[in-house]
Amino acid sequence: MEDLQIYFGDAVKALDESGRVGGYLVKFSDGKEKDLHGEFFDAKGYYGPSDGNGAEALFEHGFPVGKSAAFQELAGYTFTPLKTKRDDVGIWAETVLDLANEYEAMVHKLVKAGKLGWSSGAPGHRVKVEQGGRITKWPIAEGSLTPRPANPQSRAITLKSYLAQDTPDEAFGIPSLKALLTSESVPDELLSHSEAVATAAKEYVALTNGFVKSLEDYAGRVERKAEFRLKEGRTLSGANLDRMEATITTLKGLVDQARRPQVDEAKSDELRIKWLRMEAARVGAA
Repeated sequence: MEDLQIYFGDAVKALDESGRVGGYLVKFSDGKEKDLHGEFFDAKGYYGPSDGNGAEALFEHGFPVGKSAAFQELAGYTFTPLKTKRDDVGIWAETVLDLANEYEAMVHKLVKAGKLGWSSGAPGHRVKVEQGGRITKWPIAEGSLTPRPANPQSRAITLKSYLAQDTPDEAFGIPSLKALLTSESVPDELLSHSEAVATAAKEYVALTNGFVKSLEDYAGRVERKAEFRLKEGRTLSGANLDRMEATITTLKGLVDQARRPQVDEAKSDELRIKWLRMEAARVGAA
């Protein structure tokens, strides 16, 4: 499995309300539009005897994206096999999710929210790339619904190196985190509880500011309850006092971070590409 090479395709969209979802697993280029590493697929490439039709449809290549129970469970799922077709744009892939299944229904909601993309997998020893960057052989072994953003600027990489990248467990917002933030009471294990919330929130605020008010209220409650417990004479070691102060500072900082304007990813990518081209021109001139 570590030999598997993966490449990101297009966003996956809900095609109807029955659970059918699809998008481009592979997108073709004429060679003028390469990724940032100079690689590209085209219509002449070999993508297996049936262009991936009938291949396995997985979630995140069969590996859990984090520690949350739902995504651990999804790691073992095999959805309805891929149904693919080739056109001028690339290789379109569909699968059908079972909406009667709670986990597959959750995946369908993520698709409708625009949070999943396709990623194709091919055996590394079978992948062939010409000197000019054209990927001549990419026999599709499986297609995965992945929460990592579809990134046409990424090159083919090994599954091992891909999985080594950090992925937040809270990428989609864990209900338990929301429950913790909106709880009217803070349990006796205040220190561990608030540290857990701060850790989860670091990842959560990177993707949404929908719970800023709840987080702000929670930070205030933690600070007030910590002060109250100290006034009651409850003793904490110097190290634990430092931990509590650090956690409260983290929570307040996360509130400020979550309030910042959200980055326009499309604009960011556009500027990044322009910068890379400019740097390439400078290197060439030098």
